[in-house]
Amino acid sequence: MDRLRAADVEAVFEAVDERNGLIAHARTTGDPALRARVKGRRVVGAATKHRIRATLRAALNKAILERRIGLNVASLIELPPGKRLKALIWTPERILQWQ
Repeated sequence: MDRLRAADVEAVFEAVDERNGLIAHARTTGDPALRARVKGRRVVGAATKHRIRATLRAALNKAILERRIGLNVASLIELPPGKRLKALIWTPERILQWQ
Protein backbone atom coordinates (compact mmCIF):
# COMPACT_ATOMS: atom_id res chain seq x y z
CA MET A 1 0.00 0.00 0.00
CA ASP A 2 2.85 2.38 0.70
CA ARG A 3 3.92 2.14 -2.96
CA LEU A 4 0.48 3.08 -4.31
CA ARG A 5 0.56 6.40 -6.14
CA ALA A 6 -2.14 8.70 -7.48
CA ALA A 7 -0.95 7.84 -10.99
CA ASP A 8 -1.74 4.16 -10.29
CA VAL A 9 -5.30 5.00 -9.28
CA GLU A 10 -5.71 7.27 -12.30
CA ALA A 11 -4.44 4.44 -14.52
CA VAL A 12 -7.21 2.18 -13.21
CA PHE A 13 -9.89 4.70 -14.13
CA GLU A 14 -8.26 5.26 -17.53
CA ALA A 15 -8.40 1.49 -18.12
CA VAL A 16 -12.09 1.53 -17.19
CA ASP A 17 -12.69 4.35 -19.70
CA GLU A 18 -10.77 2.43 -22.36
CA ARG A 19 -12.87 -0.68 -21.72
CA ASN A 20 -16.04 1.44 -21.89
CA GLY A 21 -14.92 2.76 -25.27
CA LEU A 22 -14.30 -0.75 -26.55
CA ILE A 23 -17.75 -1.88 -25.43
CA ALA A 24 -19.44 1.17 -26.98
CA HIS A 25 -17.55 0.70 -30.25
CA ALA A 26 -18.34 -3.02 -30.40
CA ARG A 27 -22.03 -2.37 -29.90
CA THR A 28 -22.19 0.04 -32.83
CA THR A 29 -20.20 -2.07 -35.26
CA GLY A 30 -21.63 -4.65 -37.59
CA ASP A 31 -18.87 -7.17 -36.85
CA PRO A 32 -20.51 -10.17 -35.09
CA ALA A 33 -17.17 -11.41 -33.69
CA LEU A 34 -16.45 -8.06 -32.05
CA ARG A 35 -19.98 -7.85 -30.69
CA ALA A 36 -19.65 -11.37 -29.27
CA ARG A 37 -16.48 -10.37 -27.37
CA VAL A 38 -18.41 -7.78 -25.35
CA LYS A 39 -21.66 -9.70 -25.00
CA GLY A 40 -22.97 -9.41 -21.45
CA ARG A 41 -20.52 -6.68 -20.49
CA ARG A 42 -21.79 -3.37 -19.21
CA VAL A 43 -20.32 0.10 -19.44
CA VAL A 44 -19.11 1.39 -16.06
CA GLY A 45 -20.88 4.68 -15.42
CA ALA A 46 -19.73 7.76 -13.54
CA ALA A 47 -21.70 6.87 -10.40
CA THR A 48 -20.05 3.45 -10.24
CA LYS A 49 -16.62 5.04 -10.63
CA HIS A 50 -17.43 7.27 -7.66
CA ARG A 51 -18.41 4.22 -5.60
CA ILE A 52 -15.17 2.46 -6.56
CA ARG A 53 -13.18 5.51 -5.50
CA ALA A 54 -15.13 5.79 -2.25
CA THR A 55 -14.39 2.16 -1.40
CA LEU A 56 -10.69 2.65 -2.08
CA ARG A 57 -10.65 5.86 -0.03
CA ALA A 58 -12.28 4.07 2.91
CA ALA A 59 -9.71 1.27 2.79
CA LEU A 60 -6.83 3.74 2.61
CA ASN A 61 -8.28 5.84 5.43
CA LYS A 62 -8.28 2.73 7.59
CA ALA A 63 -4.64 2.11 6.67
CA ILE A 64 -3.82 5.68 7.72
CA LEU A 65 -5.48 5.09 11.10
CA GLU A 66 -3.43 1.93 11.51
CA ARG A 67 -0.31 3.97 10.61
CA ARG A 68 0.52 1.79 7.62
CA ILE A 69 0.54 4.72 5.17
CA GLY A 70 0.74 8.47 5.50
CA LEU A 71 -1.35 9.71 2.56
CA ASN A 72 -4.63 8.67 0.99
CA VAL A 73 -3.83 8.91 -2.72
CA ALA A 74 -7.42 8.11 -3.70
CA SER A 75 -8.51 11.42 -2.20
CA LEU A 76 -6.27 13.22 -4.71
CA ILE A 77 -8.13 11.81 -7.72
CA GLU A 78 -10.88 13.89 -9.29
CA LEU A 79 -13.61 12.21 -11.28
CA PRO A 80 -16.22 13.83 -13.50
CA PRO A 81 -19.53 14.30 -11.71
CA GLY A 82 -22.11 11.63 -12.19
CA LYS A 83 -25.53 10.80 -10.90
CA ARG A 84 -27.14 7.42 -11.10
CA LEU A 85 -30.34 7.46 -13.11
CA LYS A 86 -33.53 6.79 -11.23
CA ALA A 87 -35.54 3.74 -12.16
CA LEU A 88 -38.63 4.35 -14.26
CA ILE A 89 -42.01 2.85 -13.57
CA TRP A 90 -43.19 0.59 -16.37
CA THR A 91 -46.40 2.24 -17.48
CA PRO A 92 -48.39 0.86 -20.41
CA GLU A 93 -47.14 3.76 -22.58
CA ARG A 94 -43.49 3.01 -21.76
CA ILE A 95 -44.04 -0.68 -22.49
CA LEU A 96 -45.44 0.18 -25.91
CA GLN A 97 -42.54 2.54 -26.58
CA TRP A 98 -40.06 -0.16 -25.53
CA GLN A 99 -41.62 -2.75 -27.82
